[in-house]
Amino acid sequence: MLIKSQLLALEKLQREAWECMSFQQDLPFESWKKKMINESPTFHFWSIVLQFEILVFIFIRAHRQKIFDLFVEGLEALVPWFFALDHTNYARWIPIHLRDMKALPTHAKDQLKNCWVIPKSQKKFSSMPIDQAHEQNNEFVKGSGGAVGLTENPSAFRRWMVAGPEKARILTEFESQFLESKEHSNQQHEQSHSTQQLFKKQVNNLYGISSMGNPFMDDSPELLILNTRNCANDAVVSTVRTIEELGSTQYQQYVTTVINRGGSTHLWLGGQNIRDWHTPMKCYFLSYNTSYKKTD
Repeated sequence: MLIKSQLLALEKLQREAWECMSFQQDLPFESWKKKMINESPTFHFWSIVLQFEILVFIFIRAHRQKIFDLFVEGLEALVPWFFALDHTNYARWIPIHLRDMKALPTHAKDQLKNCWVIPKSQKKFSSMPIDQAHEQNNEFVKGSGGAVGLTENPSAFRRWMVAGPEKARILTEFESQFLESKEHSNQQHEQSHSTQQLFKKQVNNLYGISSMGNPFMDDSPELLILNTRNCANDAVVSTVRTIEELGSTQYQQYVTTVINRGGSTHLWLGGQNIRDWHTPMKCYFLSYNTSYKKTD
């Protein structure tokens, strides 16, 4: 829930910045956003954070609502980040997985759409990937005591694999017979009034970072640290400006070399040597009114 609160708070801050700044230039939202990205590394950084969180939630929504085409589109949008951030195994194999999913015959894709995720319950937004459902079943069967040493005993592990799902089914049926007083509803627990109130409180708390300055209203040529007002190193600014293009370029090169031309999946990847926030900062800070202030 915290990530959802952060996403909504950032979206609210960005819209607020547009409403405050665009009236002077009478720009539509997307035009104003492109202009600010070109002018301000700070705006660009927080726009990347916002966009990345949106992609993650699109990916989750595809699973929860069983939308297979959205799953493929969302995963493909995330792939360039695996290349840019040196996640080598993901960068090597997810493009292969995407190629396989796109190449499925129509009849196979139609069948897969009905079973690529598992509905956890009759409630809305409750489907999940098969491996996640297995993990939840394992936890349900193990109980509070757990099951220790299964992977070290092949025979016990095979019995667990065969009997585990069936034991989980029996336990679920048993509980459903004796918990009839529980209210049956197709709504998630997060749709309750108390949860919504908590979510609203978290969004408002995160929105309170605007007291340190709205990062989407910054138009300085520096990348500012939100709480300290220090300026990031030029190498970090360069990373923010180029990381998306870098990931996309490497992804396209990998598709061309490995997938289209049949190259080895062990093609060397990584070594981006991107600079992050651990790079030493500059010795001065900026306020959001874009006036330079030297510090001793």
